[in-house]
Amino acid sequence: MISRNKDWFVQSSYWRNVSRVLQRMGGPFEEQLEVSVSPINSDDYSWKTLGEVRIRRHVTYSAADVFTHHFPEYLEGELETRLGKGIADALLHVNLLSEVDPVKVREASRQWVWGGGIPFVLIARDPHKFPALIQFWIDHPGSTNQQLLFLPVIREHEELLKRPVVDRVPRSWMDHYLQLMSNMQPLDPRTSEVKQFLEDNPVDAISFPQVPLFNKDET
Repeated sequence: MISRNKDWFVQSSYWRNVSRVLQRMGGPFEEQLEVSVSPINSDDYSWKTLGEVRIRRHVTYSAADVFTHHFPEYLEGELETRLGKGIADALLHVNLLSEVDPVKVREASRQWVWGGGIPFVLIARDPHKFPALIQFWIDHPGSTNQQLLFLPVIREHEELLKRPVVDRVPRSWMDHYLQLMSNMQPLDPRTSEVKQFLEDNPVDAISFPQVPLFNKDET
């Protein structure tokens, strides 16, 4: 599997986990920006940290780190199973770097004191384009102090869910679509039902990543 954003993947020679490189260090770039795409350990905490989609920077380089454009498909499947397709897509394919707000980065860098990178939704220009990531924090709350930083985003997220129309898409349309798509897997027998529904109920300018709770992991 190759990232749809054509990014590099790198395996850390120290931690042994794999990250997607959002900005590679070298030339005019004095730091490397990454997001982990595999957990450091197999415990629940490591998977929870992975689901938080933390952006972190490095200013050091190890010649033993291994760079590649290829990511194992079985690991992509495990990400979707453990974290949901919305988060897996964000980790592997979405152009996260273009969505980062530099002003929010400076603010969050002062407030986020827990290390391991800053959760993407805290520094995104429009975090509500990534409802699965916000929902992950609702379903897997951090410490009290961490949740205080997320509270404004979560409250806005909840208000958006109350609107009868979001992005010109009727609420009834989204509710039915989400019901159909809930926990669907590739080659799911309901695929034909979803296709027929989309043909019978067209909408203009819908952006599926902005549909609230799309691909929410309910396992």
